[in-house]
Amino acid sequence: MLSNRYLILSVFFSLLVFSQVSAFSGDFSVTSSGNTPSIEKRKSIITTLLGHYATIFPYKTLSIFIDERLIEPRGKIYWSKISLSSRVLRDGEFIKLFVHEFGHYVDLYVLFPVAWKDSSDDFYRISWKDTTVKKASEWISSFVSWYAATNKYEDFAESFTFYIFHNTYFADKALKN
Repeated sequence: MLSNRYLILSVFFSLLVFSQVSAFSGDFSVTSSGNTPSIEKRKSIITTLLGHYATIFPYKTLSIFIDERLIEPRGKIYWSKISLSSRVLRDGEFIKLFVHEFGHYVDLYVLFPVAWKDSSDDFYRISWKDTTVKKASEWISSFVSWYAATNKYEDFAESFTFYIFHNTYFADKALKN
Protein backbone atom coordinates (compact mmCIF):
# COMPACT_ATOMS: atom_id res chain seq x y z
CA MET A 1 0.00 0.00 0.00
CA LEU A 2 2.97 2.30 0.33
CA SER A 3 2.96 2.89 -3.42
CA ASN A 4 -0.52 4.39 -3.09
CA ARG A 5 0.76 6.69 -0.35
CA TYR A 6 3.59 7.81 -2.59
CA LEU A 7 1.28 8.37 -5.55
CA ILE A 8 -1.25 10.38 -3.53
CA LEU A 9 1.44 12.52 -1.90
CA SER A 10 2.99 13.15 -5.31
CA VAL A 11 -0.38 14.24 -6.68
CA PHE A 12 -1.00 16.44 -3.62
CA PHE A 13 2.31 18.23 -4.04
CA SER A 14 1.82 18.62 -7.77
CA LEU A 15 -1.61 20.13 -7.21
CA LEU A 16 -0.25 22.44 -4.55
CA VAL A 17 2.55 23.63 -6.78
CA PHE A 18 0.41 24.20 -9.85
CA SER A 19 -2.88 25.34 -8.36
CA GLN A 20 -1.83 27.22 -5.24
CA VAL A 21 1.07 29.29 -6.56
CA SER A 22 -1.02 32.43 -6.77
CA ALA A 23 -3.10 31.58 -3.70
CA PHE A 24 -0.72 32.97 -1.10
CA SER A 25 -2.79 35.32 0.97
CA GLY A 26 -1.63 34.82 4.50
CA ASP A 27 1.17 35.45 6.87
CA PHE A 28 3.38 33.52 9.23
CA SER A 29 5.41 34.32 12.30
CA VAL A 30 8.24 32.55 14.09
CA THR A 31 8.67 33.47 17.76
CA SER A 32 10.30 31.93 20.81
CA SER A 33 10.37 32.00 24.58
CA GLY A 34 14.10 32.75 24.57
CA ASN A 35 16.80 34.16 22.34
CA THR A 36 19.82 31.91 22.66
CA PRO A 37 22.05 31.62 19.56
CA SER A 38 20.67 28.12 18.94
CA ILE A 39 17.05 29.31 19.05
CA GLU A 40 17.81 32.33 16.85
CA LYS A 41 19.47 30.02 14.31
CA ARG A 42 16.43 27.73 14.27
CA LYS A 43 14.06 30.67 13.92
CA SER A 44 16.10 31.88 10.96
CA ILE A 45 16.04 28.45 9.29
CA ILE A 46 12.27 28.09 9.70
CA THR A 47 11.65 31.66 8.48
CA THR A 48 13.78 30.98 5.40
CA LEU A 49 11.99 27.70 4.66
CA LEU A 50 8.53 29.21 5.09
CA GLY A 51 9.45 32.26 3.05
CA HIS A 52 10.77 30.07 0.25
CA TYR A 53 7.57 28.00 0.09
CA ALA A 54 5.12 30.85 0.68
CA THR A 55 3.93 30.71 -2.92
CA ILE A 56 3.17 26.99 -2.66
CA PHE A 57 1.52 26.81 0.75
CA PRO A 58 -1.07 29.50 1.50
CA TYR A 59 -0.25 30.18 5.14
CA LYS A 60 -3.28 31.53 6.88
CA THR A 61 -1.74 33.19 9.89
CA LEU A 62 0.55 30.27 10.63
CA SER A 63 2.39 30.81 13.89
CA ILE A 64 5.46 28.85 14.98
CA PHE A 65 6.60 29.11 18.59
CA ILE A 66 9.89 27.64 19.79
CA ASP A 67 9.31 26.92 23.47
CA GLU A 68 12.13 26.42 25.98
CA ARG A 69 9.66 24.94 28.51
CA LEU A 70 8.14 22.33 26.20
CA ILE A 71 9.54 18.85 26.80
CA GLU A 72 6.80 16.39 25.79
CA PRO A 73 5.37 16.29 23.29
CA ARG A 74 8.34 17.67 21.41
CA GLY A 75 6.01 19.29 18.89
CA LYS A 76 2.30 19.99 18.62
CA ILE A 77 -0.17 21.93 16.56
CA TYR A 78 -3.26 23.63 17.90
CA TRP A 79 -5.35 25.47 15.35
CA SER A 80 -2.72 27.15 13.19
CA LYS A 81 -0.08 27.44 15.90
CA ILE A 82 2.85 25.03 15.88
CA SER A 83 4.82 24.72 19.12
CA LEU A 84 8.26 23.12 19.02
CA SER A 85 10.53 22.19 21.89
CA SER A 86 13.86 23.98 21.83
CA ARG A 87 15.24 21.02 23.80
CA VAL A 88 15.67 18.90 20.68
CA LEU A 89 19.45 18.80 20.59
CA ARG A 90 20.37 18.33 16.93
CA ASP A 91 19.36 20.92 14.34
CA GLY A 92 18.56 18.22 11.76
CA GLU A 93 16.20 16.47 14.14
CA PHE A 94 14.60 19.81 15.03
CA ILE A 95 13.97 20.59 11.34
CA LYS A 96 12.42 17.14 10.81
CA LEU A 97 10.20 17.77 13.84
CA PHE A 98 9.15 21.08 12.30
CA VAL A 99 8.42 19.45 8.92
CA HIS A 100 6.34 16.76 10.68
CA GLU A 101 4.24 19.39 12.48
CA PHE A 102 4.04 21.41 9.27
CA GLY A 103 2.68 18.23 7.63
CA HIS A 104 -0.22 18.41 10.09
CA TYR A 105 -0.72 22.05 9.10
CA VAL A 106 -0.81 21.11 5.40
CA ASP A 107 -3.22 18.28 6.17
CA LEU A 108 -5.58 20.47 8.23
CA TYR A 109 -5.32 23.92 6.67
CA VAL A 110 -4.02 23.61 3.13
CA LEU A 111 -5.74 20.50 1.79
CA PHE A 112 -9.05 20.73 3.67
CA PRO A 113 -10.38 24.15 2.63
CA VAL A 114 -10.85 23.15 -1.00
CA ALA A 115 -14.64 23.25 -1.45
CA TRP A 116 -15.08 21.98 2.12
CA LYS A 117 -13.86 18.57 1.05
CA ASP A 118 -11.04 17.04 3.03
CA SER A 119 -8.62 16.03 0.29
CA SER A 120 -6.68 14.05 2.88
CA ASP A 121 -9.54 11.54 2.99
CA ASP A 122 -8.15 10.01 -0.22
CA PHE A 123 -4.89 9.39 1.63
CA TYR A 124 -6.58 8.12 4.80
CA ARG A 125 -8.70 5.60 2.89
CA ILE A 126 -5.61 3.72 1.76
CA SER A 127 -4.93 2.21 5.18
CA TRP A 128 -7.53 3.39 7.68
CA LYS A 129 -11.09 2.29 8.48
CA ASP A 130 -11.35 4.96 11.17
CA THR A 131 -9.06 7.47 12.87
CA THR A 132 -7.15 4.82 14.81
CA VAL A 133 -8.39 1.59 13.21
CA LYS A 134 -6.17 0.23 10.43
CA LYS A 135 -7.59 -1.88 7.65
CA ALA A 136 -7.06 -5.60 8.25
CA SER A 137 -4.61 -5.78 5.33
CA GLU A 138 -2.22 -3.23 6.90
CA TRP A 139 0.89 -4.17 8.85
CA ILE A 140 3.40 -1.94 10.61
CA SER A 141 5.72 -2.53 7.64
CA SER A 142 3.11 -0.88 5.39
CA PHE A 143 3.86 2.46 7.02
CA VAL A 144 6.90 4.71 6.81
CA SER A 145 7.44 4.50 10.60
CA TRP A 146 5.90 2.89 13.66
CA TYR A 147 4.52 6.30 14.62
CA ALA A 148 2.74 6.57 11.26
CA ALA A 149 0.86 3.39 12.18
CA THR A 150 -0.67 4.95 15.32
CA ASN A 151 -3.44 6.92 13.57
CA LYS A 152 -4.35 8.40 10.21
CA TYR A 153 -3.18 11.94 11.08
CA GLU A 154 0.26 10.80 12.18
CA ASP A 155 0.40 8.60 9.07
CA PHE A 156 -0.05 11.68 6.92
CA ALA A 157 2.47 13.82 8.84
CA GLU A 158 5.07 11.03 8.93
CA SER A 159 4.56 10.26 5.22
CA PHE A 160 4.83 13.98 4.44
CA THR A 161 8.14 14.14 6.35
CA PHE A 162 9.46 10.95 4.78
CA TYR A 163 8.49 12.22 1.33
CA ILE A 164 10.33 15.52 1.90
CA PHE A 165 13.54 14.08 3.36
CA HIS A 166 13.78 10.63 1.76
CA ASN A 167 11.98 11.03 -1.55
CA THR A 168 14.14 8.63 -3.55
CA TYR A 169 14.02 5.96 -0.85
CA PHE A 170 10.28 6.56 -0.48
CA ALA A 171 9.76 5.99 -4.20
CA ASP A 172 11.98 2.89 -4.16
CA LYS A 173 10.16 1.42 -1.18
CA ALA A 174 6.82 2.18 -2.80
CA LEU A 175 7.77 0.22 -5.91
CA LYS A 176 8.65 -2.83 -3.79
CA ASN A 177 5.57 -2.82 -1.59
